[in-house]
Amino acid sequence: MVIGIDIGYGVTKVMTHSGRVETFRTIVGVGKPDTMGVNVADSRHRVVSVNGNTYTVGEDAERFELPLINVRKRNHIESLAYKAVILSALSGLIANTGAERIKVVTGLPVRFIGDTDRLKAVYKSVLPDIEVVVIPQPAGTFFDLLLDAGGNIRSSGYAKAKLGIIDIGTYTTDILMLDNMEIVRALSGSIPIGIHSLAEQVISACADKRRDLSHTEVETAMTTGYITRFGEKINITNMINHCRASVARDIFSYVNSVWGGKEQIEVIVLTGGGSAIFSPVFKEHLSAFANVTEPSNVFLSNVYGFYKLGMRL
Repeated sequence: MVIGIDIGYGVTKVMTHSGRVETFRTIVGVGKPDTMGVNVADSRHRVVSVNGNTYTVGEDAERFELPLINVRKRNHIESLAYKAVILSALSGLIANTGAERIKVVTGLPVRFIGDTDRLKAVYKSVLPDIEVVVIPQPAGTFFDLLLDAGGNIRSSGYAKAKLGIIDIGTYTTDILMLDNMEIVRALSGSIPIGIHSLAEQVISACADKRRDLSHTEVETAMTTGYITRFGEKINITNMINHCRASVARDIFSYVNSVWGGKEQIEVIVLTGGGSAIFSPVFKEHLSAFANVTEPSNVFLSNVYGFYKLGMRL
């Protein structure tokens, strides 16, 4: 069985052989929800056990205000919390595979790809017989564009191009340069700016309108243009647009510092959940670089590509 798993700092995505995609927030809380003695928490919520300890994974960890564990440090891949995320991603799959071998394709941020062997060891500590392939996270989008659902090459042009990928996530932006399907490491890297940076700016700008504005509410406002205060709608569209342009400039400044003057770049691909948010502003900055394109689903493109690569392998 082939499984694609994209464990992002903000959201985890899982794609299985049935074509089903599951997503949940990459949040880990200690303990499990209190169901007043009714033993339904493990099935209703993402509750897993690691080394005898119980953890709740996903939105419920925050909703029930459990003590949260940070999974955004470099050494987080060897933490109990990260293992809890892996177990949650594989839950329901392990028991149904029987003797079938599981192949997982997953990714690491560009700057941490040197931790590949460590990550494989973590997966094997959770499931000893698992086979794990690790690639840079933005490369998932490359394989999404290159391959069809069966793992067959559908667009050989991407394989031969000098192609740059900008992957805007929740907390970080990764850039990856590929030349004839080989990584150009000097033109690849990461910066800690993403959707979270935009949300922080909006929250600060809205302090006179709402003092307890949450990141979740801001992300909703990016679509609706509104926040609420005591039931009253407040239009913050102009504020969002101003902050979005500011963060987009910061991201572009980083990209330009690495890729500026590289006129041999043929294609630039925008991907990641932040791509949908920043794309209108970002494309104006990138127009001088090369042809700019996006996968059909920027939010899920990496995990699609992980799964397709697994099918090809």
